[in-house]
Amino acid sequence: MSKFSEMAEIFESAGNPEAQAMAWIYRADMQLLRNWGTPFANYREAQELLRQAGIAEDRIELFFGRPQLIPVNRFYTTLEAAIENQEAELALRMQTNDPARQAPYFAWDTSVPAVRSPLPIDSLAAARESYEYVDLRFRITAEGDVRAVNVYASGDSGAERNARIAREAAYKLDFRPALVDGRGQPQSGLHMRFHLPSGVK
Repeated sequence: MSKFSEMAEIFESAGNPEAQAMAWIYRADMQLLRNWGTPFANYREAQELLRQAGIAEDRIELFFGRPQLIPVNRFYTTLEAAIENQEAELALRMQTNDPARQAPYFAWDTSVPAVRSPLPIDSLAAARESYEYVDLRFRITAEGDVRAVNVYASGDSGAERNARIAREAAYKLDFRPALVDGRGQPQSGLHMRFHLPSGVK
C-alpha cells in the first residue's frame, strides 16, 4: 500500500490530480482486501481529486456505481482507461438485459480457483472452449464481501465437482462495492459465470 501512497505523492508533485486519484483508488482497494485502515474515506478523497481534475460527474458515477472485482491486475492512470477495462470485462458477460450481471470470472488454475487468470481479456475469450462454466448467484455486502452463493447452472462435464469448487472459491473473492456518496452499497441478486480450466481432477 505504501507504493500507492508514494505514487500518489509523485502524481501530486507532477500536478496530475487524476493519476493521483487513481493511486488513491488502488490504495483503498488494498485496504479493503486486507480489512485495514479507512478505504471508503480514500475512495471519497479520490472522487474529490477526480472532480478537481475536471472529470465529468457522470463518468465518476459510472465507474464507482458498479461492483468491481479486486484487485485489478493493471494500474490505470486515467479514469477513462479504467472504465474501458470495466467495459471490456462486461462485454464478455452472457447476453442479457439484467443490469446485475457481472463480468465473467476466469480462474487461473483449478488448484487455486479463487485466483483470477492474469491473461488478457481477449485471450481468455478466445479460449472459452477450454473452460468449464458454473453460473452463480450471490450478494455483496457494503464492505465488498461475497455472501449467499448459489449455483443455478453448470456445464455437463464434472458439473457437481465444478459447482462445489466454484461456490467455495466465490466466497473468497473480494469486490469494491458500488459507491454512493462515497459509501459502499450492499447488492443482492448478482450473477457471475465462473470459468474453470477443463480437466478438474
